[in-house]
Amino acid sequence: MDLSSNILNTLNRLCNIKSTSGTVEETLAAREIYSIISEIGYFKKHNENLILHDIKNDPFERKYITAMLKMGNSKKLTVLLSHFDVVGIEEFGNLKEYAYTPLEYTDRLKYEALPQKAKDDLDTDDWLFGRGTMDMKCGLAIHIEIMRYLYENNIELDGGILLLTVPDEENSSAGMLSAVNYLSELKDEGYEIKGVINCEPYFPEHPDDDNKYIYTGTIGKLLPFIFFAGLETHCGEPFNGISASLLSSMTTSLMEANLDLCDTYEGYTAPPPVCLKQQDLKSLYSVSTPNFSYAYYNYFTLNSTPEEVLSKVKALCHKAFELSIEKMQSHEIKYAELTKHKKAGLNIKPTILFYEELLSMIEKKGISVEIIKEKYKDTGMDTRDMTSHIISDMLKCIPELRPVIVVSLAPPYYPHRKADNDFKNILDISKKLIDMSNEEFSEDLIHRDFFPGLCDLSYLGFDNPYNYFTLKSNMPVMDVSYTLPITALNNINIGGINIGVMGKDVHKYTERLNMPYSFKVTPHLVLCAVKEFLK
Repeated sequence: MDLSSNILNTLNRLCNIKSTSGTVEETLAAREIYSIISEIGYFKKHNENLILHDIKNDPFERKYITAMLKMGNSKKLTVLLSHFDVVGIEEFGNLKEYAYTPLEYTDRLKYEALPQKAKDDLDTDDWLFGRGTMDMKCGLAIHIEIMRYLYENNIELDGGILLLTVPDEENSSAGMLSAVNYLSELKDEGYEIKGVINCEPYFPEHPDDDNKYIYTGTIGKLLPFIFFAGLETHCGEPFNGISASLLSSMTTSLMEANLDLCDTYEGYTAPPPVCLKQQDLKSLYSVSTPNFSYAYYNYFTLNSTPEEVLSKVKALCHKAFELSIEKMQSHEIKYAELTKHKKAGLNIKPTILFYEELLSMIEKKGISVEIIKEKYKDTGMDTRDMTSHIISDMLKCIPELRPVIVVSLAPPYYPHRKADNDFKNILDISKKLIDMSNEEFSEDLIHRDFFPGLCDLSYLGFDNPYNYFTLKSNMPVMDVSYTLPITALNNINIGGINIGVMGKDVHKYTERLNMPYSFKVTPHLVLCAVKEFLK
């Protein structure tokens, strides 16, 4: 089986389709991808098995696609999962117009100054450059061509294949969160989903890492959202209050890349937290210190629960508050010595609340938080911005509470997933693929329990109902602008495996795909996994 030319052709067509995540481009892209899949002979005969699904209440009216290739009467299914959205092309500079035409872009780069490693790869003619080549339109192209191959060659399998490709993976996974409901419906109809195969590119573990990996689980993610309410003061009287910006800056200095906060599990260590955004809420210039500020942080998980992460973050915020007070008190003493002025003697004690604690205080005052939330519903506002507005409005109802730090969560949430004893078949298939790769292609694959980049394999189940309770209690926009299909997630509980293509420089202007490996080895491994799942 050599699908190289077909995969290259389909990949080029897919890359030509602009599909920037979080834009209306994804809406148009879904229709074009639907058209490409409809060219497969099976779907010309069985168009009812190729479906464009609406994502409910989506601001861009985006859609995801399913294509079911039924083989015989068995209700066993293997899912081929991919996403068709890509990140933006700002990095491409004056070559933006070629970013979505890989063949032309690769040729154009021969006349450009490139980082040495990228130039070396370009000179071999083994690499295809361009947005989406590795992440992850090659994966989708492989899935499409495997389905075409199975149909055109009358390959018999004891079950069917469901191609599922979704938008918004690079943003908040709205596509997969919607598709989970469809997977749950299939299960209720009697389909037995044996496993999910994803084709995200594998990630090097260090800059000189040339190893190839296969993953049987995925890392998780929380987004701790911390809101800071200071005690406003005039800039000429800095010691009569405490700035929300000081509290947020001190918190970020303690949080950023803090190795003590790295989640660990059986020899694996997740990357440390980093700040994704930090700002105050002043809309106009004034000489008053910022009253409100917020910051949110990427926090990877391998084993920790949302409750455990929130507790760690709250403890860190307490330390940051103490250090902020100490800083201001120390400076005030020195300033009093310089000016011979009497100290203001501001008496501040650290107050840190979980969002659920703030909510309880508000409700005891007889204030309806639902009314506060309702005015932001259906506004199309970013969920993180909405989180800040909701907490800000709540704190304005209790001005005497300030200064205070409120610890909450914002979307998106990605549960970590690991192949345990419930998914022994996933581990067995992984071992067979490793052996096959070595024996047939002389390629050494290394097994890892966790895919190190976020992916939609997170949404194949939900292990602990209490985790959802913690999320719902501490995520202000839950069921306002963000919803987890918890019933469907609890219903499906499927194992997944990531069989990656080979690429480099994900999300950069030098994003590139190794064609020999990705067009020859990866498709064989995927097809082998399909057959193993359907045995």
